[in-house]
Amino acid sequence: MKIFTTKMLALVTSALLLGACSQLATYENEDLLTDLAKSEQAGFKLNAFGSASNENARLSTSGNFNLNYTETVCVGDNITFSFGGTGFTGTRTVQLQQLVDGEWIQVFQQAQAPKGVSGSLSGYAVGTYTFRWKVSGQGGQQNVEFTVEVENCGTCQERFSYVDKGDLEPYTFTYIPSESMLAAELVFTFAQGSAASATGLEGWSTNGATRQITMNLVACQVYTWTVDLTPNCSGNSPNSNVWTDFKVNEVSKKGDLATITEACR
Repeated sequence: MKIFTTKMLALVTSALLLGACSQLATYENEDLLTDLAKSEQAGFKLNAFGSASNENARLSTSGNFNLNYTETVCVGDNITFSFGGTGFTGTRTVQLQQLVDGEWIQVFQQAQAPKGVSGSLSGYAVGTYTFRWKVSGQGGQQNVEFTVEVENCGTCQERFSYVDKGDLEPYTFTYIPSESMLAAELVFTFAQGSAASATGLEGWSTNGATRQITMNLVACQVYTWTVDLTPNCSGNSPNSNVWTDFKVNEVSKKGDLATITEACR
């Protein structure tokens, strides 16, 4: 069973772009041996971004290293950040951690960064979030803390995404509506045979290969569902589809997201 890039910079001197309620992207993998490490929490995902000036950007410095980040964002928008500084000689490993229930959780890592690194986080509800950054190597800086405010700005862009952490792990689906809706009809479509085995959608009704629910949606609020799925393997294929679509009021929100498949064993 299963469950929110970098551009190298010689020196970060400009602040980061965060237009109020800008476009979101999708946000993968907690394995710290890969280039990018993701939060263990559902709904977080890393995305590339470009840098530009913005009134909400802030600079955090320690020694010869610095971090530009967006201090205030609208709910549904990305928290963007960029590491740099003259201390980036040789290759460095940069980490970003978040304080969650008294514990520091890894939400970003870039290994072997020679000049700096950029990234973003998405899927955050309204609130105040505490992070800390680290830069490895000789003269590197450790545990430099900063906070980010996520506010309800009244408008946001609609977004649907999912987090896939690999086989045998649950998926986390995230939906952010751009407008409030009364009695909205939400429908997950799974592969035939997977819907019946799906867990994590308590209160949803089953109709064939779909799970359905009617609920009120609030604009810009982050809705997440963590779902375990089991492939229905016939023996004729090495892989089996487990999820194919998500609709709100009969309109698909899948966009260009891939159909989710799992390996048959």
